Amino acid sequence: MRVLFVAFPAHGHQLPLVPLAWAARVAGHEVLFAGDRTTADLIVPAGLPTIEISDIDVFATCDRILGFTRATDTQIYLETIREWHYNGALPDVIAKIFALAGDLTAEGLIRVAREWSADVIVYEPFMPVAQLAASVLGIPAVMHGIGIPFPSMTTMFAKTSKAWKQCGGGIPPTAPAATIDVWPASMRPSYLDSGWPMRYCPYNKGAVLPKWLHEPLVRPRVCITMGTAVPVTGGTQALDLAIDAVSKCDVDAVVLDSSARAGDSLPDNCRSVGWIPLNAILPTCSALIHHGGAGTTSAALAAGVPQLVIPHFADQPANAEVVADRGVGLCLRPDEVESDSIRNCLGRILDDAAISIVAAAVRAEINSMPSPSELVERLAALAAARSTESR
Repeated sequence: MRVLFVAFPAHGHQLPLVPLAWAARVAGHEVLFAGDRTTADLIVPAGLPTIEISDIDVFATCDRILGFTRATDTQIYLETIREWHYNGALPDVIAKIFALAGDLTAEGLIRVAREWSADVIVYEPFMPVAQLAASVLGIPAVMHGIGIPFPSMTTMFAKTSKAWKQCGGGIPPTAPAATIDVWPASMRPSYLDSGWPMRYCPYNKGAVLPKWLHEPLVRPRVCITMGTAVPVTGGTQALDLAIDAVSKCDVDAVVLDSSARAGDSLPDNCRSVGWIPLNAILPTCSALIHHGGAGTTSAALAAGVPQLVIPHFADQPANAEVVADRGVGLCLRPDEVESDSIRNCLGRILDDAAISIVAAAVRAEINSMPSPSELVERLAALAAARSTESR
């Protein structure tokens, strides 16, 4: 079986697909990631092949849709996106951004899928252009969840996309042949049906781990990260407030910061490192303070670590709400974020055993879900059935 993977060129969209690709490769199948230079930077270090089909400038794409630039209007950028979430306008904006990305990808994706003779295309929810390519070639497309389940965006994409009209030749939008759901059932929105459940296996790239990571702890360790997207959009205030908050707590804090603030003055109980994979550091932590990205949220759930979520944009507010509703952590709305409020929430998380108990229960739920290897078998059966039908 030949499995073609495609995802929006960003960490949170690309990396969640790696475990399934690994499982398929180990089972003897061929895999290929189609994307751009960002895809190569993220996927090649995982030992998987990529091919360039487009050159998407993620932030230029967003700026083109939003009508202003993060570089010159950082505060407006963040505040506007937050407002769109809370007033319900965000889905339409998201559809336009990912439709434009799909338009830039469609022709190359169809060409590679045809020339490589792909048997199935696996895509994440925000690249429904994969459904167009699969429909043109008559092969199945499988949507791979990357966090909270999303309904298929294919119909919305087909209405907005120029590529669908140009390449689809009147092909009606269809639902994916199957959906892989990595989200625990106890946290799934009631209005969404489950797909093929699959255990979330965090992949956060590799690293040489520091010697101190597994040394005995004298007091609780708290990890702080704002992910990859928030810092480059100017969202550093929450990180600064979180560092100030933990400086007043009896904890040891590890700040995962892409800028590696070694030269900055940090509190005595904080250390800043460029990057440690979340799946390596979280099992040593008593709490995680973060931005609410799907990958970070899911990694904490898989590790059973209580969370304090400070959301900024995109799916982060929704992730924060689900974390709080399930009882695996707490969240702060943008207008609630202050050093004292972060400190108070962290104190509640560390002192309330009930939060740790619920987090451990969700971890056990995730561990009971089928592995990526088991999903490869279903993927192969789907591809074989479609191949038989087409003969």
